[in-house]
Amino acid sequence: MPKYTVWGKFTAHVTKEVEADSSEEAVEKAAQEFGGIYGFAGNGGTNKLIGVTGRDESIEANWPEIEWEQPEEAE
Repeated sequence: MPKYTVWGKFTAHVTKEVEADSSEEAVEKAAQEFGGIYGFAGNGGTNKLIGVTGRDESIEANWPEIEWEQPEEAE
């Protein structure tokens, strides 16, 4: 029986702590100051883990619902 690699996707949530006088200003500052999402080495390649680069930033999955797609026959 052939093996398949099936990709799944989910939404990850990013947090950024900022000091601001209002929620609107906080959103603007977070968007301006966020360092970005990058791939880091791990589990055999640079595309296996994700992380953030700035201080007071984090990324989490929060037990998401997985959407499975793109089955490819494994070698």
